Amino acid sequence: MTMECRCEERGDDAISGPMSTVDAAIPILDLGPYLAGVPGADLRLAAELRRACETVGFYFITDHGVPQTDTMIECLPTCQAPRNPPKFPPQTYGEFYAWFIARNYAHQQDAAK
Repeated sequence: MTMECRCEERGDDAISGPMSTVDAAIPILDLGPYLAGVPGADLRLAAELRRACETVGFYFITDHGVPQTDTMIECLPTCQAPRNPPKFPPQTYGEFYAWFIARNYAHQQDAAK
């Protein structure tokens, strides 16, 4: 499939020639080695990021450390004792994040109204 780019409205040749759709897969960048401090991982990740931006224009990131919204958060067993129960019930990360945003950014939402 080919699309023709026409720039008559702008009156320039900023984009010339046909643009073809990309058949390549979306690049997946793994941050795990970089975050773990593996030697050379920063240079490899930078090269992969540059290649993804120059060839495809977007990418997926894995092993970034941000939990899924359905990940359960609860008090560690070592923090609990018969006379020291957890202060908060177990909840998902999504529930925690919604509470955190509402608590810390409510003033911005009120100002926008």
